[in-house]
Amino acid sequence: MQKFLSSSLFGSHPSNMSKVLIVGSTGWLGGKVMEAFQGTHHQLTAFVRPQSLENPEKADAFNKLKERGVQLIPGELNSKEDLVAALQGMDVCICCLGSFQTTEQFPLIEALKEVGTIKRFIPCDFGMDYRRDPHDFAMTEDGLKVHQAVFDANIPYTIIDNGAFMEISLGKLCDWTQRNPITLETTTITRWGEGNVTILTNSVNDIARYVVRTIDDPNTINKRIMIDGHSATQNQLIDLWEEVSGTKLQRKQVDLDELQEMIKKADGYPKFGLQLARCGFFRNGFVRSEDYLSSSELYPDIYNSSTTIKQFLEQRYNSLK
Repeated sequence: MQKFLSSSLFGSHPSNMSKVLIVGSTGWLGGKVMEAFQGTHHQLTAFVRPQSLENPEKADAFNKLKERGVQLIPGELNSKEDLVAALQGMDVCICCLGSFQTTEQFPLIEALKEVGTIKRFIPCDFGMDYRRDPHDFAMTEDGLKVHQAVFDANIPYTIIDNGAFMEISLGKLCDWTQRNPITLETTTITRWGEGNVTILTNSVNDIARYVVRTIDDPNTINKRIMIDGHSATQNQLIDLWEEVSGTKLQRKQVDLDELQEMIKKADGYPKFGLQLARCGFFRNGFVRSEDYLSSSELYPDIYNSSTTIKQFLEQRYNSLK
């Protein structure tokens, strides 16, 4: 019998403290979320693979977490028993696994269902509305299955999306044919279609701040949130980079039919990047759907202090000089 609590997170513990379990705490996004919790009233626990805890290269990072009062619980993501043990007494579970680990959430969902007392689960979305691109893209197909499993288990949730990560996408000016960010020597950029489709983009540090703020907000339970602070077309991104860097880029246009052929011939991460391009620029994947709450409206103080697109590109340019 399911026993999920319907009470607000507020008042659960002294000083509005919530007990938060982070899954994927040592990853890129997970690490930033852990940092964003510093100075808050919440009690953090990190679920960590045993091999990570035994890795001497990560010893300093784990020691710093312990010094901050973060509890480290070893366990395997595919072990429901480990996950159930880690979830005992927790109020919130935030999953920060990577894009290629979407299906690894299924044992976690089963554990959440068995424990039954979690007041909020944030799955590892942090991208686009999967419903806008439901076919021919493993990440979105798997993501929709994860969502349905959460809904079927009646687990209280908040789905958070943020469009494109500035650090991943703006460094390439959304040219996902490039494995690495552009440099001052880059001369040509792939432009998707005519380059006039708007996408949302945010820095990972700001995304982490929004995540932390969300768990204090009872109005976001069983809701979707889009971190919608900053937007631009690809042409605008290229224009802004040319302004900031003083360089001039040739724009090589790739239309949908050509992109589809490129996807068929690609594999692994290159294929994933091309699928992101199709999702964002041909299927309107990186915009806010009508049933999403707006983060900039919910938390204008974070928006007003967040990294803008121009600021990010200026930082990128200064790092190359």
